[in-house]
Amino acid sequence: MVVQLTMTARTWAALDAALSFFRAAPAEIEPGQRLSRHCRLVHKRLRQAGLRADYVRIGCVAPGRALMRLHVRGQVGAKDRLEIELPRRVARSLASACLTIIEVQTDCELGQLLDHEAEELQAARTFLSELRRQGVPGLIPARRGRGLIIWDEARQEYSFTAHVAWRVREHYLRVGASPN
Repeated sequence: MVVQLTMTARTWAALDAALSFFRAAPAEIEPGQRLSRHCRLVHKRLRQAGLRADYVRIGCVAPGRALMRLHVRGQVGAKDRLEIELPRRVARSLASACLTIIEVQTDCELGQLLDHEAEELQAARTFLSELRRQGVPGLIPARRGRGLIIWDEARQEYSFTAHVAWRVREHYLRVGASPN
């Protein structure tokens, strides 16, 4: 079974950046390399669709701390909608990775929320929302994500809980950007 997901190219690029950690995981961390293979598959599909992105330094937040911005380039415009087909097992693995990304950022000891990671958190949330809209059961692990994201029935998307939303908002205020 295939899942078709449509998000903006910028959101796909931010998700790909967020998954780069999993893509590069050595065999000692993930013995089966299943998640790494799935993340590499998404990266490859995005490249085939003409999407290229990398972080560019645009300034300094503090001495020794660079302000980074995701720069999307290639055949696809950043605001263009891009549809990617993924096998169901790959979509489920990515949902689990997205929940891990959000979990790490809500842990005060682990998540130090770097200047570029708020956009990656937003992309993870958007990806999970797209999966939920598909209506295919079992794509999002049921026991994970409680206390981190909640489903907003009226808007048909996941929202961050108050703690996560506060951290993301503080990040945007710190770097002088708009959360919208």
